[in-house]
Amino acid sequence: MHQISIDNEIFKAPSSWNELTAAQLLHITRIRSLFHDQADTAKMLVLQLFNIPSSIAIKLKGYQLIQLTDCLDWQFERNNLARWLIPTLKCRRRSYDGPADHLSDLTGNEFIYAELSYQKWLFDGNISHLHKLTAILYRNRKVDFDPDEIADRLNRLQTLPSWYHEAIALNYAGCRNVMIDLHPHVWKKSAPAADDQALAITSWTDIFLDLAESGRFGEFNHTLKYNVWLLIKDLDKNAKKIAELEAARK
Repeated sequence: MHQISIDNEIFKAPSSWNELTAAQLLHITRIRSLFHDQADTAKMLVLQLFNIPSSIAIKLKGYQLIQLTDCLDWQFERNNLARWLIPTLKCRRRSYDGPADHLSDLTGNEFIYAELSYQKWLFDGNISHLHKLTAILYRNRKVDFDPDEIADRLNRLQTLPSWYHEAIALNYAGCRNVMIDLHPHVWKKSAPAADDQALAITSWTDIFLDLAESGRFGEFNHTLKYNVWLLIKDLDKNAKKIAELEAARK
């Protein structure tokens, strides 16, 4: 945590992705959406993340604000935000629960739908994909995931400000990066060819179909009901064995 003193008052700001609060995450995406100039964005982020009131902010010199922006360089490091910061969304008199930290309660089926929307957004930047990602991740978590219910939630949740959806995407990306870092073999196997646009979106349906054919988790529909971390751990373990066997043959 960064700490500074101005006029004998102490102000604190996060020094990493995992020190963010939900409000700070939303500040980041809201400011990024409102300010297009990089310098203005950086200055506003400093004021918001340090929670510096306007009465003190007007006293700061330009060079002081620039110096303070260095405290936020962690934003340009790899996003490893593993905690799920916005546990609940309330919209149109309804409440929807988000996933657990690390996406630890997602099933294989949920992950397929979430990944498809997230990767489509990475591919073309269309905000509608993030609307759908939100509708996939936020639901009644006391019942099983049902893809047929996504459209109804989407109709409600897409009315939220764009920076809510962008904050959820940032949180998803952080949890996803942690999953990637812990399972490098399965992601290496599933990663598309960089020079082939047709393969820009990974088909997790096909990957889980292959896993179902192994028989370790039953038929395909049954496999998709397993926790995604369990499925990916199994995939990574077997991909690692295959890589070791191939290396031994050389």
